[in-house]
Amino acid sequence: MLLPCVKCYCYADQTLKISIGDNTIEESICSSCKGSIQDEIENLIMTWTMDFFGENILYKKNSAYSTIYVSENEEQRNLRFLTSFQSGILKKEEGTSTPYLNSFLLGPIFLKREIKRILCIGLGTGYLVKAFRRFFPDLKIDVVEIDEEVYNIAQKYFNFSLDSSIDVHISDAFEFVKKINRSSYDLIALDAYDGNKVPAHLDSVEFYEEIKRILMPDGILISNLHGRLTGEYSRDFKNSYNKMEKVFKHSILIPSPNEWEMNILTLFSNNQINKLDVGATIFQEDLKVLIAPWLTDKQYDEKDIKEKE
Repeated sequence: MLLPCVKCYCYADQTLKISIGDNTIEESICSSCKGSIQDEIENLIMTWTMDFFGENILYKKNSAYSTIYVSENEEQRNLRFLTSFQSGILKKEEGTSTPYLNSFLLGPIFLKREIKRILCIGLGTGYLVKAFRRFFPDLKIDVVEIDEEVYNIAQKYFNFSLDSSIDVHISDAFEFVKKINRSSYDLIALDAYDGNKVPAHLDSVEFYEEIKRILMPDGILISNLHGRLTGEYSRDFKNSYNKMEKVFKHSILIPSPNEWEMNILTLFSNNQINKLDVGATIFQEDLKVLIAPWLTDKQYDEKDIKEKE
């Protein structure tokens, strides 16, 4: 069937796809109009987004993977992939506008031993890497980030910098992991979101098998999954959890303490992960402030999850 271009009504020879959150709009369009209307729609969406959040666009860059924005207001500076909010930092104090990132700092605490080396999959603003460096200064940290522009922006706009203990690798995470030939990491932090979802090839049994292969025998994969444990908004979470469960024997899940925030901290290992005795654990005081929302008795292991099914 011949379809008209949505803009000029001539013969449409292409399809225009615009993603807004989890929704994708598809329209028939001709090659002459595609570039201009895509820019118009994007500008309209970003104008509304900036007005809604009271922010201004500081920087825009079209990379090979996304349209990247740096936006800010008086309180915070944020990294966005079009309308998808990635993460941000506070401008007047050390901290993040994305509090869930602090939950990753529980990884070394659950491991309950000295850790020497971690892998962070996804860089974002670099906040999480800096937080690991701050509280666990003896760590060797590898970071794998697919988009070099994200790395450049983290350095220029979010105060991220390298030192002798941090290496950044510009690569697809799956390809990077496959090249590692031995068990290397005590902890792997997976925070590579495309909108509200982890990219499909990084949310696969095959990828999790590779992750298990490069973890130390008692090592932990820590991630943050979008959704809820049960009910209407649990489908995406369950899909990811079921894949991880096929690879790892043990898990601990901690739902976000905020009802409006649909995040679940997940820890997976082939070694038993014991629930944290919050009252009996001694924390560094400034670390405790950051992880306090997740210091809860609402910790669920693999047995608890089976009971909820």
